Amino acid sequence: MKINIDHILIVVKDLEDTIGFYRHLGFKHVETINRPHDAVGVMKKDNLMLELMQLPPGDETYRDPRKNPDIGFRHLGFKVE
Repeated sequence: MKINIDHILIVVKDLEDTIGFYRHLGFKHVETINRPHDAVGVMKKDNLMLELMQLPPGDETYRDPRKNPDIGFRHLGFKVE
């Protein structure tokens, strides 16, 4: 059985700024998916995919991100062959 990391989801405060940051690290912006409850920017570098999720501005997450565990790493997805 072969196991690889498929993607990493990170909740961010500012999607466009974060996309710019990862571009400087060599990631390519593949697409942005806008949904009613969030927006997700998909970034790729080699075999790694990052999903950068921005919640709506009025979301409780933004009261004080330092005290809220919702900002930052959310989950890790594996690909099993």
